[in-house]
Amino acid sequence: MFKIRNLVVILSFAICACGIYAAPNQNPINQPIPNKPTVAKTEDVTQRININTADVATLQKIKGFGKKKAEAIVEYRGKNGIFKSIEEVLKIKVRGLNQKWLDKVGKFLTV
Repeated sequence: MFKIRNLVVILSFAICACGIYAAPNQNPINQPIPNKPTVAKTEDVTQRININTADVATLQKIKGFGKKKAEAIVEYRGKNGIFKSIEEVLKIKVRGLNQKWLDKVGKFLTV
């Protein structure tokens, strides 16, 4: 009996230490962390971004622009010159850079 009681105490402590147990009046586990840095959303972009002059960080302000897509656009522009139209970005071979994506983010871009 002593061994079972010790096991229960040890398991109870382990569960509490892991944060599985949430006592009343404490924040639930799924609450957002306060002061967590936020990523800019598309709604934060108030002006269209020129894909011929924007750097990687500026392009990433648009929701749907990851680092790979932004880097690919800047690299393509460096090798082939400026874009004549927004649709020209579809020539770049990067995963996720397709017509459906362009329909979503195209309204935030200009040449």
